[in-house]
Amino acid sequence: MVGGIEELEQIEKTHLQMSNFFQHLKKFLKWLKEDKLSFIFLILAIFSFSYGLWLSSSTLSSKTFKSSPKPIVVDIGGAVKNPGVYTCKQGDRVVDLIAKAGGLDSRVDLYWVDSTLNKARFLVDGEKVYIPFRLPGQKLISDKISLNYATLEELDALPGIGKTTAQKIINNRPYSQPEELLQKGIVSQKVWQIIKRRISL
Repeated sequence: MVGGIEELEQIEKTHLQMSNFFQHLKKFLKWLKEDKLSFIFLILAIFSFSYGLWLSSSTLSSKTFKSSPKPIVVDIGGAVKNPGVYTCKQGDRVVDLIAKAGGLDSRVDLYWVDSTLNKARFLVDGEKVYIPFRLPGQKLISDKISLNYATLEELDALPGIGKTTAQKIINNRPYSQPEELLQKGIVSQKVWQIIKRRISL
């Protein structure tokens, strides 16, 4: 008996809720019918809100795609410090691959690099990049000693530069201007005045 009364109360409660809902819906529809301008604004508001959600979702998807480029695998050999196979990003260039390989070796054929190698070229998945060594007895591009590519023996041959200073020059590579020898405290002002016309990048 108690269970039956509870069921009846629940039914009445549900019926009351439905009745209230339909009453509110009826009032709302009546309001829309009487105030068409408000109805138009409501539709526009709903449309704007939906469009905004779609636009935000599209922008987020686009940013996610752009921030996750597909990796590519490239092989580099020859006159680099650490030849091997490297994983790069789409959009990386040859100069980025050289940096990953630790930079150019001091025995590199600098003339070939400057005249033939396009360091700004985009990398392609699965390609091989080979940078040749300088042939025995082959000189650098000019008679000047290259701070970025000369061997320890070539640097040691400069006046005022011993093996210790030559090694410091190599350890501080790369250089963007010869004056960095002074700025980094690798050579003294006196030595700089002696060698500045005999060195290049």
